[in-house]
Amino acid sequence: MKYYTETRTKEYLLPETIVLKTQTVTDEALLLSAYSRQNFLGRENTCIVKGKGVIILDFGQEYYGGLRIVLGGCEMRPNVPNISIRFGESLSECCTPMGEKNASNDHSTRDMTVYMSSNSDMEWGNTGYRYVRIEFIEDGIYRINNVFGTFIHGAYPDAVYETDDETVNKILKMVTRTVFLNAQNYIWDGIKRDQHVWVGDLFPEVLGYLYLYKDRKVVRDTLDFVLDTAGFPCWMNGIPSYNVWFLLVVDAYCRLTGEENERYAEAVYQILQQLDGCIQGGELHPERAGLSYWCADFFDWPTFEHEDGRRGVHYLLRYALKAVQRQPLCGAKACELARKISEKLGPLAGEATFKSVAALKLLCGEADEGRVAFLKADGAAGYSSFLSYLISRALVENGEMQAAFDNLKEYYGGMLAMGATTCWESFDVAWMKNACKITELPREGKEDVHGDRGADCYLGFRHSLCHGWSCGFLPFFVENVVGFHYMDEQCTKVAFTPSLCGLKYVRASIPTPKGMVEVEHKLVNGRVETSCRMPEGLTYDGENAENACVQLCADHCGALRTSCKAHVANLIDDRSVL
Repeated sequence: MKYYTETRTKEYLLPETIVLKTQTVTDEALLLSAYSRQNFLGRENTCIVKGKGVIILDFGQEYYGGLRIVLGGCEMRPNVPNISIRFGESLSECCTPMGEKNASNDHSTRDMTVYMSSNSDMEWGNTGYRYVRIEFIEDGIYRINNVFGTFIHGAYPDAVYETDDETVNKILKMVTRTVFLNAQNYIWDGIKRDQHVWVGDLFPEVLGYLYLYKDRKVVRDTLDFVLDTAGFPCWMNGIPSYNVWFLLVVDAYCRLTGEENERYAEAVYQILQQLDGCIQGGELHPERAGLSYWCADFFDWPTFEHEDGRRGVHYLLRYALKAVQRQPLCGAKACELARKISEKLGPLAGEATFKSVAALKLLCGEADEGRVAFLKADGAAGYSSFLSYLISRALVENGEMQAAFDNLKEYYGGMLAMGATTCWESFDVAWMKNACKITELPREGKEDVHGDRGADCYLGFRHSLCHGWSCGFLPFFVENVVGFHYMDEQCTKVAFTPSLCGLKYVRASIPTPKGMVEVEHKLVNGRVETSCRMPEGLTYDGENAENACVQLCADHCGALRTSCKAHVANLIDDRSVL
């Protein structure tokens, strides 16, 4: 009986380069330009391995999938494991045996020994990779007709974002690819490790997805899967804070689709009821729900088992309750209950030592100059990949748009400088000091930015280099640099309040429930000029745009924005062509 039909696409890739090969491997260049996708007996032009040997292939950027090896006639012992395959998100990972520097097969098998017979065509692995090391571990003669990387993915993104800054363009491409690779049948956290729906981790990724795709089915399928699986009352994924994150995920979905979903609204209300019973003495006490859980104060990994973890969860709850109160699509009873719970919560004593927690305190209205200065201090140092979006929002809401942009550019630009093609599970700009890129093998006196860094669950090679929760740059860019906002809860009116932050040109093609919005911002003679095209059913909210435009272009590009009326007049109506 058929259970389901796979709708994802599988592509086959040729390697871009051969990084390394032993002398026993000859005619390896044929693998870079294979002319046949079908095995053929008697084929003469083949890559040959005589005896034992190793070849390392580079596929150029991160992919999700595995490896297809097509062998011709071979001479070796039958039925004996003869080939070792090791995948790596970095070159050093694919060269490191199991157990060293935390190299493992956790969540996906990426280091395996297999048997391949003559004239066979086999595929191995479902993991995140850029590099593959193939070792022939049994003496023999192996004729390799073809080697392909397999690439499994859903739909390609609809959105396009472009600026005059090449580093920003590369960051946007890197973030877009990260969301794309993790948007499989459901929204995953990672493609090497954590091929799971982690409810708390969804928040930045759902935002990123909704700014990339017209079709929101994957988001709905993911949220429905969560509700089908969770079963209230529960702590989602066994982590109390993930119930709180779910509130923010639903708010993001409603805010960017305009859809009123009764099931999601009811789930929000049930979560609020559960949380309400856990408030005592102005704080959240998850044990009062009588449910088992893993960690009461899990906020993110950097704050794990630190006092700031408790503060982080507390202010996350306060922030989420504010979002529910502002979101009419969550329902009147949920809004009212969120208000009542908010009244039970108060500030916590003590100052945050992590920027992520300090940012949430600011977003909850506990603003002071010292806390803003703390977020700005040392640029991107101390940033959290998971919470970069909220750190940036806190800076923007406290008048520090340029600092928010510069810090994000430094942070994600640091990943790029280390060879990233997708966003990492965690990153610290301090890791760059005296470190080799992920495209290099470590040299004497140098640190391996992949194998020698990390902590907690992402120590060494267990560290995922393609993690969806790290996509915060994209929603920040759309909402603040492009300045795109819906002005009504049904998502039928939009306004643009761009802050170019030193850029001279920004172009965006943004998916909306009504279709694609095309917009360009150009800095002309010190003023921002905007032109846009709206799809049928979506209108430009000129009145609110005028109000929003009466400000410095933060000034952030150091120039006064075009006067309101002139700015609005520059916007082409929804039937025009750019």
